[in-house]
This record gives sequence, structure tokens and C-alpha cells, in this order.
Amino acid sequence: MEIEFSVAEADVLEFCEYHNEHSEAAQATRRRNTYGYGFSFMGFGILLLFFGPTALGVAFLLLGPFWILYWPRHVRHLYRKQAAALWREGRNPIFEGSHVLRLDDTNLVSISPSGESRMPLRTVQRLVTTPHLLLVCLAKNCSG
Repeated sequence: MEIEFSVAEADVLEFCEYHNEHSEAAQATRRRNTYGYGFSFMGFGILLLFFGPTALGVAFLLLGPFWILYWPRHVRHLYRKQAAALWREGRNPIFEGSHVLRLDDTNLVSISPSGESRMPLRTVQRLVTTPHLLLVCLAKNCSG
């Protein structure tokens, strides 16, 4: 079996979004940054209400819930921006040109302008389909 394809900017963006939404590590980092900073801001605000300037305490107390609502949406924007920068940073043979995935008896063969690689079939953990992509996961903890 052989599949020929090319990679477009939209493909890179969709892959990064899929990874961001399904990776356990990315989700843990997002939760830690969302709730860790949000509750820290509120805790600092409570301390300031009792031991510091009241206005600054109120500001930090309000900043906490705002952060918890704001950060997840903002981090999605950052992931998309990073993925677009990855695509636009110079000529990259990993993305450019025609690509071929070939399945033979013992290997998954990937042929691209940057060269050819062979991976034993046992390294393929799962296949994931999205409305526009087929993702081949090669590691045990693959998220996309």
C-alpha cells in the first residue's frame, strides 16, 4: 500500500491543534498554568487585603478568576501562532514537496525530499483520523 501526499500550512496547524487538545502533557501544563496562576493570584490578593494595600489586594483577587477564564483561550492562540511560525520559518524539506508513505511486509517507509526512513511496523502504535488528516502515532504516548 502506498499513499502520496503533500503538507500545507493548514495541515501543520490542524496537527498542532490536535496535539494540544489530546496530549496528556500539554493538558497537564495548561491546567497547571491556568489554575496554578489563577489561584496564586487570588491567594496573593487575599494576603494583600489583610496585610497590604487593599486596592492592590482587590486587583489581584479579581485577576485570579479573569486569568482562569482568559488563559485557556489565549494558549490556543499561542499554539496556532507557534505552528504558523514553524511553517513560515524558511524552507524546510520536512514539509516541502511530495511525500510518500509506503507499507511493506515489515516496515513503514516514509519518503520525502529530505530523505527516506524505515520504521518497523511494531513502532506504529495507532492511527488517528481527523476530518482532514491521517495521523500515524509511532510512540506509546503519542497524542498526534
